[in-house]
Amino acid sequence: MGRSISIYRRKSGLVDLLIRKRVGKTGFRFSAASNFDSTFSQFATVLNNGTKSKTVPDVYSMTVGDQFRDQVRFIFNPLDYVSLAPALIDSNQFFLRVEARNADGTFDAPEAMHLILPYPIEPRRLVLLRGDVPAATALSNSMEIQLPGQCHDFRIMNEGAVNMLMAFHDNGGEYPVPPLSSEFTTFEQFFSSITQIFMRGVLNSVTISMSLTIRNDPSV
Repeated sequence: MGRSISIYRRKSGLVDLLIRKRVGKTGFRFSAASNFDSTFSQFATVLNNGTKSKTVPDVYSMTVGDQFRDQVRFIFNPLDYVSLAPALIDSNQFFLRVEARNADGTFDAPEAMHLILPYPIEPRRLVLLRGDVPAATALSNSMEIQLPGQCHDFRIMNEGAVNMLMAFHDNGGEYPVPPLSSEFTTFEQFFSSITQIFMRGVLNSVTISMSLTIRNDPSV
């Protein structure tokens, strides 16, 4: 799916997010997890007027005129919500996902998870990920991770017992990543500017290890 969260700023004690307003939606519910295969904990519902958490001073709003008129803005200090979502440790990377809120107070299904890195986020920064990728029968229900910016130098190892398929766009194509136990190799992608990845195990879940590099300005 299209990217839902844009990381406007990331500093020590500050996560500044933007989500474009949607017709018929009154806000978004946020959840966090320590890893892409961990359980997500809900920690905040932000209505369309936006909000900031209690310890973020007004000086951090940095709004000029109506530049964010069509955006829902959420500025928060991870420490303000760590009691609700233990994954929100400012010095660690964590994952966020949102559910759009309907006018009747119900919520849509969770959208793609987004990787949030600790400060500073800088070009050529190495990112390491490891965890379990669930099985799925088609690209459309693969696990999707939105990255914090344009990335390259992907190296992915399949530590499971079955093949894994991965893609960089929601309309394909998919690349097979065989298990190390049957073919000692890694999937490598060096030059493309990738901002999202889709992964699924074939018939069974797989454990993967991945390294990638932030290519340039992390704001997407």
